[in-house]
Amino acid sequence: MKFICDGILLSDAVIRVSKALVSKSTDNNILEGILLTARGEELTLNATDTEFSIQKTIKADIDAEGSIVVPGKFLNELVRKLTNEKIEMELCDNNIMKIRYSDSEVKVQCFDSERFPAFLSMSKPVKVPIVAGALKEIVEKIGFCVSEDDSRPILKGCKFDIEGDCLTAVSLDGYRMMVVNKQVEKNIGAISFIVPGKCLKEISKILDDDTRIVNLEIEKNFLLIELADTKLAVRLIVGEYINYRQIIPTQFTTEVTAQTNLISNALERIAVIGSTEKANTLVYITLKEGNMEMFGISGIGRIVENLAVKKEGKDLLIAFDVRYLLDFIRAEHSDFIHFKFGSSNSPAIIVPSNEDKAKEFLYLVLPVRITQKPE
Repeated sequence: MKFICDGILLSDAVIRVSKALVSKSTDNNILEGILLTARGEELTLNATDTEFSIQKTIKADIDAEGSIVVPGKFLNELVRKLTNEKIEMELCDNNIMKIRYSDSEVKVQCFDSERFPAFLSMSKPVKVPIVAGALKEIVEKIGFCVSEDDSRPILKGCKFDIEGDCLTAVSLDGYRMMVVNKQVEKNIGAISFIVPGKCLKEISKILDDDTRIVNLEIEKNFLLIELADTKLAVRLIVGEYINYRQIIPTQFTTEVTAQTNLISNALERIAVIGSTEKANTLVYITLKEGNMEMFGISGIGRIVENLAVKKEGKDLLIAFDVRYLLDFIRAEHSDFIHFKFGSSNSPAIIVPSNEDKAKEFLYLVLPVRITQKPE
């Protein structure tokens, strides 16, 4: 096995597939490596932790075909420093890989490729075609609500429900929930699956915000996504997800429309006042007539923000963990957002103020129980 490739291409590929390397040392040290396969005019890189696999292909000048598993952490750190170089790699006796660049050479002990798990292949998958930009928007909007609590492993995934040509994606962590609705390009009937939240970020990275069609391929307990020179294979989470539709309130007593960037700036400043505290920072919101007062307090001071809003319904005092509002605001790009409140102690709903967009995105967040605003 011998090939030459561009340093920046190799670095980009290694960084990408390294996201699927095992995070901790295991008895199966082959999973700590990246499989390199040189064939034809291409070099293919594979990494997997058996739950999540990434494969990426780049152009290379292949002098001798073959495959080998190179220690992943080492290769990742090395090629990051060789982006301006032409890199030659040659496999020698005893699985020693020689890596040459400029007038320098590195030798590294590698592993036999026969031990490396084969990349996922499907025989008759269900294919769900969706616009790449729409899928990218879905995974970016639902990712921040995924639970990290090991005691409820089902909530560490995101639920995808497809009925006909409508896809509904949901994530929740017990304190807030994000629901996104998008159209798919074909009526495929009904199918549901749960994608591990940790995979969403990597799915987003391979997608562009364009109109190309991407297929979500589902078979048994696996999801495969292929785009251009990159493939991602994910082992789906098996289990019964929460009936999220029953959680969404339908009756409200107070509704408010506000300018997104003004809300965002106010929340960012309130978050600063509590940045030195160990406890979560609360934002107290008082709604009266056409004014939204947002109040934050900590051991070092207090801050009051007053914003002009459009309000309908009863006056209200309510409080939230400021992070939960900021997470949504940072992911929302609408000019105006619409708040719906039932009471000081019931879940609040936030949607874009545009009626069409409001059908696509819904954020539910639980308030913090209070009796009165601190002075």
